[in-house]
Amino acid sequence: MTKTTIVIDYKPKSQEEEAPCAKVKIWDMFKYGMTTICLIYATIFAYLYFNQRNIVFLPSKGLLTPQAYDLDIAQDITLTTDDKLLLTAWHIKADEDQKTILYFHGNAGHIGNRSEKFKTFHRRGFGIFAVSYRGFGNSQGKPTEQGLYTDARTAMNYLLNELNLKPSDIVIYGESLGTGVAVQMATEYHTHALILEAPYTSIVNVAKHRYPYLPISLALKDRFESIDKIGSVASPIFIMHGHKDRIIPISNGMALLEAAKAPKEGKFFDNFGHLNFDFDVLADNTRNFVDRAGTMLVTETVKTNAQN
Repeated sequence: MTKTTIVIDYKPKSQEEEAPCAKVKIWDMFKYGMTTICLIYATIFAYLYFNQRNIVFLPSKGLLTPQAYDLDIAQDITLTTDDKLLLTAWHIKADEDQKTILYFHGNAGHIGNRSEKFKTFHRRGFGIFAVSYRGFGNSQGKPTEQGLYTDARTAMNYLLNELNLKPSDIVIYGESLGTGVAVQMATEYHTHALILEAPYTSIVNVAKHRYPYLPISLALKDRFESIDKIGSVASPIFIMHGHKDRIIPISNGMALLEAAKAPKEGKFFDNFGHLNFDFDVLADNTRNFVDRAGTMLVTETVKTNAQN
């Protein structure tokens, strides 16, 4: 029997020969990793873009009548917008010779959740007209920036045409999300005063604060650019903000105050955040500013004329 011998001629590869293969593997891993990261990034961006209005606007349903919130002094009113939507609004009459606050609420909850706040302001003599934005409470439609402006104009027109108030009888008050609506209305109507509680410079800047790794400015449809508008407001402006605000940093309120024209004042509180403002503190400071706003405007006008 003949033996067959197989000889394998094996010559180990040198380091120089193995190096290109290793480099290729590392490059392939790098490309795979970067592709994965880009896909994740694009997925997150696409989700935020197509769902942005569900993220920006957080409407609460289930608004009951004012009486259900122990607010017997309020009248339940239905408004009709120019685009034929029905909105809910509440009206509390002002004491004689007192101002009516046109109230634009924040994102969380609805106007029913602010019933105690309305009572607190009414105890200072103020009237309240609070409109529930489209999509919030029992109001029809879905919220958008332009839609909220339409709702606000509808409320303002009701005050002027149905309640026969003069612009000088009205104080525009914005809370959080509502501050963007309030600033826009104050550029269109010269009222007695503009009050801003925990305001933002723009929704874009708030979103950048929360999502610093995304090109938010390219994606947002509803921007509420208050920082670009507040310089056009002719009414006296009062801003209240808390140093502990983690939702809208206090730097927003300070920037708006800096950008606003005189007469203007700001009050920045050490002990308050975004959601825990003391209603009495808000109402007392609003009362104090509103009482002085007319005189402040006259003083500022005289000062401007003297400079010219």
